[in-house]
Amino acid sequence: MCITQITSWGIVCRPFPVRAPTITADTGRPTGATAAAFSAALDHAAVGIRINAVCPRIDRRRDDP
Repeated sequence: MCITQITSWGIVCRPFPVRAPTITADTGRPTGATAAAFSAALDHAAVGIRINAVCPRIDRRRDDP
């Protein structure tokens, strides 16, 4: 699991500093706004993963035969 975590965080977080100048130049938004949008996207993804883990536990259909 350690290798998986290191790889996934490296894939998600490392390219952002490299791509940020291009993104800010293309959109015309400041670097802070671009970083905030990236952070918000990661937060929303984490919430989605958590909801996906909780939903099967509260699903009423699994009680049906």
